[in-house]
Amino acid sequence: MLVLFLALPAAPLAAQDHAEQARSLFKEGVASMRAGDWSQAEDQLRSALSLKDSPVIRYNLALSLEKQSKFVEAETLLQVVIIDPVTKPSLVDRALEVRLRAIASIATLNLSITGELQDVSLSLDGEEVQAGHLESGVKVNPGVHVLTATRNGQEVARTEGSVAAGTTGQLVLDVPAADTTAPTPTETAAQSTSEPTVEPDPYVQPSSSDEGGVLSSPWFWMGTGALLAGAVVVAVLAGGNPEPKEPTEGNLGIIIIGAR
Repeated sequence: MLVLFLALPAAPLAAQDHAEQARSLFKEGVASMRAGDWSQAEDQLRSALSLKDSPVIRYNLALSLEKQSKFVEAETLLQVVIIDPVTKPSLVDRALEVRLRAIASIATLNLSITGELQDVSLSLDGEEVQAGHLESGVKVNPGVHVLTATRNGQEVARTEGSVAAGTTGQLVLDVPAADTTAPTPTETAAQSTSEPTVEPDPYVQPSSSDEGGVLSSPWFWMGTGALLAGAVVVAVLAGGNPEPKEPTEGNLGIIIIGAR
């Protein structure tokens, strides 16, 4: 309980510190606005608003944005100031006046997209284009804007154009058909991680069992020669003219002994 009791004041102290930091940043932001450094004022006032939600801080941030032709965000901030119940009436009147100026300066871009849109994502100045934007147009600040089409993580089409304050412009983008011959990122990754194919060796080396063989052995031919020589001698001896056997007379007739 003692630890819990000591820890309780930490939250109010943290809130008090945030309020003091926000007050300090707000003063710095106002000083930057008086000096005409609108970008610096924007950064300081954004930091102050992140620490303390205040209509006064939000209004001054909207003023710094208006001076930088960032009318779309300025108008959104001013609308919040106007409907905030804690905003003083005098500040509401001033916010209404600035908001009317911002609305008059906001431009509109109509987006015309043609071609094959399957698996395609559209982005305007790096922000995703919603389906409703294709029907009613996009509220933008005056200046140059870039429209891109992306398929499977790769940019396939791009166009850009400029629009003046308070006017309506159009961006036309033609998206090409998908290249069915090119591998998809998944197929490319699979090919890069697959094991390389080992080609067979065109030169076949003889194995130990294939070297020479029986017919290539000199001992085989020496033995074969000896056998052939012996066969010739036997054939010569057996091929002489033997003396004819004397016929022997018996009961079965004459049989020549030794004849085949």
